[in-house]
Amino acid sequence: MKLNKSSLLILLSLIYSCVFSFVEVFSYKKTDLKKFKNTKKCIKCDLTELNLRNLNLSRRDLSYTNLSGSNLSGTDLSGSNLSSTNLTGANLTGSNLTGANLTGANLSEIIIDENAFSTINISEYTFMNKSTLAQERRKEKELRKKKERKKKKERKKKKELRKREEMKKKKEMKKKEEFRKKKELKKEEELRKKKELRKKKEKELTKEQKEEEAELKRILLDMQKVLDAEEKRKKS
Repeated sequence: MKLNKSSLLILLSLIYSCVFSFVEVFSYKKTDLKKFKNTKKCIKCDLTELNLRNLNLSRRDLSYTNLSGSNLSGTDLSGSNLSSTNLTGANLTGSNLTGANLTGANLSEIIIDENAFSTINISEYTFMNKSTLAQERRKEKELRKKKERKKKKERKKKKELRKREEMKKKKEMKKKEEFRKKKELKKEEELRKKKELRKKKEKELTKEQKEEEAELKRILLDMQKVLDAEEKRKKS
């Protein structure tokens, strides 16, 4: 059965209306976006798949709001009320969620990095898919291991450095001790030489004194002989 032009137009219009109605269901509402921009709160709003990166949304009330698929990377959400908020598939890389109320929030399939994840205070009523939570815990565990390995490496490096310094000190002390011993030996040698020289001088002096004494005795003896001879001559 062939369709005429009018039937074809009607069919196409029906298809377009279905498509646009489908898009309307799964995209953000312009009225909610306007409300969000003009006020600091947007409760039960539809803000799906919005680009909200690098914005300051601290202390905003976004409870019960649908933010699924939105880009919130680098956004400051500290102190915000995100209770029962749908954040499924949202990009939270580099965001700040310090002090944010996430009670009852849906964090399934979120995209998040370690820094942003560390700012989240997850309550027991926060729904988070196991894979994301396990992945972040694994990342935290790997980061902790990495830090421990780094600390261990630093401790080992410090220990080796301390050993090298101790060895250097010991070597310097040994060198100083050897130098001191050499100095003492040199001093002792000099003292020994001085002592020997003094003994030699004393010996030489003693020899001279003995020679002088012998010479004096000889002179005295000669004089005595002369005196004796003179006395004999007088008597004769």
